[in-house]
Amino acid sequence: AISGQLFLETAAKYFIVTGEAPVVAIGNRRFPPTALRLVSPGDISPTQDPEFGWPASWFVTGPTLRGVYVASREGAGATWENGPLRTLRVVRSFSTKDASLMRGQSKLYSAASEIKQQIEGGRFNVALMKNGARPSLLVSTKQSLGREAFEEFRRRLKQDFEGADNAGKMMVAQGGELWAQSLSANIRDMEYSESQTRTAQTIAKVLKVPVVLLNMDAATFSNMETATLALWDDAILPMANYLLGDMGDWLFPLFDLDPAEWRLAPDVSRVGALQNRTIKLLRERAASGLESINEIRESMPGREPKDGGDEILVS
Repeated sequence: AISGQLFLETAAKYFIVTGEAPVVAIGNRRFPPTALRLVSPGDISPTQDPEFGWPASWFVTGPTLRGVYVASREGAGATWENGPLRTLRVVRSFSTKDASLMRGQSKLYSAASEIKQQIEGGRFNVALMKNGARPSLLVSTKQSLGREAFEEFRRRLKQDFEGADNAGKMMVAQGGELWAQSLSANIRDMEYSESQTRTAQTIAKVLKVPVVLLNMDAATFSNMETATLALWDDAILPMANYLLGDMGDWLFPLFDLDPAEWRLAPDVSRVGALQNRTIKLLRERAASGLESINEIRESMPGREPKDGGDEILVS
């Protein structure tokens, strides 16, 4: 079992990376579930319904909850059942494939090429740094050596002169004749920070993360405050409302609640940045003289009318 906070965090990560957050409800489907369990999107695979095109069933692998989940009669195309005590719901985003009937699609799909380039570029540069940030020196003997002598010569060169720890070490040879040529890479080959910045900016734009949050050198208190609010308004809250809204539509009927009247949503009153903005807006509404105190309190959850609060007072 995991806590509610870890459950939501894991669901959000699954959704960001794959565009899917599979959830299994445990318990008799005629009653509220006793537990909710997340399934990794990599552990599920669908079979398509030949008539409607949506998944007729899901095959779930992995350490737990494995089995075949067949489309339920009540929620065809929305829920799938594995016996009387397990119900699968796949919260997913729109996909450009199969008219979005089968699988979800991550927003990172549009930045896949940049991400792949960054991964391969990172591997390349790590290899360069392991080799002293340059290819090894080309060393050749004037005379041909026997196999054993050649292997011993190469081993000693690699041991004494290869790698970042040996960078700049003077090479000393004894006897015989050697020919050596430097094959060091141009310094431009190591300048990949610019590529990293472009990739980070591409991912940030796809996920609607303000780019100013990635560049602390240009950050000021004012634009950081604005960027933080934009992060909540454009990225975090829309995704949270999407995930929670889908699960609410599924779970509320099990608790005899009408989804048209009830909504599962994040508690923004606990977010410091949003709370400060709310207080500022409330003060502006009160100072405008267009609303009474009770009208303002009515828009706030848990606030009762105040005696004498129906009169509009203007300074």
